Amino acid sequence: MFVLALVLNPFEQLLCFSDKAAVSQFTLHTILLETYRRVRSRPPKNSCSPDEQATYDKEKEKKERSISEAFFSYLAGKGAFADWEQNKAAFEHVNVSISSSDN
Repeated sequence: MFVLALVLNPFEQLLCFSDKAAVSQFTLHTILLETYRRVRSRPPKNSCSPDEQATYDKEKEKKERSISEAFFSYLAGKGAFADWEQNKAAFEHVNVSISSSDN
């Protein structure tokens, strides 16, 4: 979880890992999916028919695919995350100012 917390922090992402860490985007992706599966590992509420189970499994795969796509977009700074670098300083200024004034 700690590794994911670092990676999912837009100020850190992969900066805290050196080349010697042997941590790739794909390794982190695997960690993310394993964590997601542990958190979301619930069977259907009621027993279901084979067709209902197949539908449930398809939806589960679809959600995991969406998470995978979002994760790689995040790491690449594309899609919804494309303008992060441009707005990072303003975001940090506002949020650090708020955090500092709360103490």
